[in-house]
Amino acid sequence: MGESPIFYFDRCVGSDIPESLRRLGMKNVYHHHIHRSIVGEKPGPDGVSLFHHGTRDDVWMNYVGPRGWIVISQDYRFQLEDATLSAIKQHRVRVFYLWGAEAPKVESMRTFLNARKKILEISSINPGPYIFRVRKNGVLKRFM
Repeated sequence: MGESPIFYFDRCVGSDIPESLRRLGMKNVYHHHIHRSIVGEKPGPDGVSLFHHGTRDDVWMNYVGPRGWIVISQDYRFQLEDATLSAIKQHRVRVFYLWGAEAPKVESMRTFLNARKKILEISSINPGPYIFRVRKNGVLKRFM
């Protein structure tokens, strides 16, 4: 069996959930502010974080998309931004809108863990592009 795909948590989710998952042993979890060396990159002009906080969505999608990373976000509006939607389509980005933007982080993390297996199943058979909503109970519903 091949290596597990990378889950990329964008800045809307923050770093608490992905860092907690990493501490629990999930090595295939990255986030917007992860140290570039963990991803195999050298420090860039903006410092040691993978992306500067204000990096536009289409810019970081142009990085994560070609690498096949699975995007986990709580932004819920990528499909409304022309440049971001274009990047999703061009790079066949697989996006999952995670429930719980206003909920305690532990609840959002529980939702992700409940949906993780389904996310991996969908991602293994469908290369994208697409957007799914991950509901509180872990049920996935195709959005785009």
